[in-house]
Amino acid sequence: GYLNREDETAKRFVPDPFVPDERMYKTGDLVKWTNGGIEYIGRIDQQVKVRGYRIELSEIEVQLAQLSE
Repeated sequence: GYLNREDETAKRFVPDPFVPDERMYKTGDLVKWTNGGIEYIGRIDQQVKVRGYRIELSEIEVQLAQLSE
């Protein structure tokens, strides 16, 4: 969980529908169940990971827009 952030912990660690009294981590990944397992579709947000760092693409867009002013 998130240290001293009960609200963030509750948003990210949701009840596990498959195992009673357990929780699962809610990522930003979008997937769907298929006959062969899980198919990765993409992200539900505009976040990417570069060399282990999570980056919001909108933050880069803001900085680039300021350069062109």
